[in-house]
Amino acid sequence: MKQQIEQVYQTDSHLVGILGWPVSADPKVIQAIEDLAPTKLPIISPTATADALDHHTYLYLVAPLNKVQAQAHIQLVKQAFSDAHPNQQARPIRVVILETQISTNTPSPYSESLARNFSDQSPPDKMKIVDTLKYVRSNRQEIQSAVDKAVEEEADIIYLPGYAEDANIALQELGKDDPKNSIKVVGGDALAHFINFPYTQYPSSSYQRLYYTSFSVPQINCNTNASNFYTHFYSTFGACPDNDALMGYDAAFTMFQALDQWERGNPQSVPGAGDLRTSLELNVISKHPVQVPDGSLSFDSGHRYENIIHSFEIVQCGSGGVAQLVDSGSQIPSTCGSSGSHGISQGT
Repeated sequence: MKQQIEQVYQTDSHLVGILGWPVSADPKVIQAIEDLAPTKLPIISPTATADALDHHTYLYLVAPLNKVQAQAHIQLVKQAFSDAHPNQQARPIRVVILETQISTNTPSPYSESLARNFSDQSPPDKMKIVDTLKYVRSNRQEIQSAVDKAVEEEADIIYLPGYAEDANIALQELGKDDPKNSIKVVGGDALAHFINFPYTQYPSSSYQRLYYTSFSVPQINCNTNASNFYTHFYSTFGACPDNDALMGYDAAFTMFQALDQWERGNPQSVPGAGDLRTSLELNVISKHPVQVPDGSLSFDSGHRYENIIHSFEIVQCGSGGVAQLVDSGSQIPSTCGSSGSHGISQGT
């Protein structure tokens, strides 16, 4: 894809920017962004978070970097441990990290940087990193073995900076190894896994066990009680948008708004290379936020959006499970009741 962009850039003077990449799990993505820097084309990424993306002049990130997300995970681990052991005398929380790899000995920039930041930021008097176990993404046998070892090492928390399919396997194994639900699992934004928010696709072994962070809070009943974006999305796809869809829309809308601002000031011209970046710098950096479905968006001088990190817990709802905001029980459908509020949502 990088080569295709370079070819279009060389032949089309009206290529104004790049919307993407949405992920930062693959080192090739990081390298592609670096290789495209000489084009000076602005890149607006909706959900990439790897720390290796920091300090790229032409990159605009809608999602917080992993070093920021890890700060919220420290608080979430404390909350998860407190939920499991409400009467426990103060002692260091035993944490085993399960780190995702793309292939054996090939790290994932997303998982590696999130695991490293969590480990580096963990207060030594409050947490003990017992072990860091690595597995290849979606490899059931390796994930099951890692979970079994974490149980043997008497982990209180399994920190899993991986993906929903990895968490699914880990939770199923924990359901057998830890039926009393004393070991909690905490992870990042890639663990969001919905049918229609807040209804989760995780198994029952996730209830009151799985905690994760996200950068948005989708609307409930989006087909009847939400903005035009939600209702249009529902009518098109038959489901409510998840975190990735929301942030993808925010990134695209921001790009189009910046182009619209430029065209208003240059009504007789067609935007070319560099014009989008000029408009982003003039119109979307701090002073003039773009209104998106769930608020407003603006970048700071480092091209980072000051997003809020929300914390969720998967809880039981009738015969299924739902994602409840840890800082507010209001997202639980009224038929399920609420399991309380903890108040630890953290901004960037």
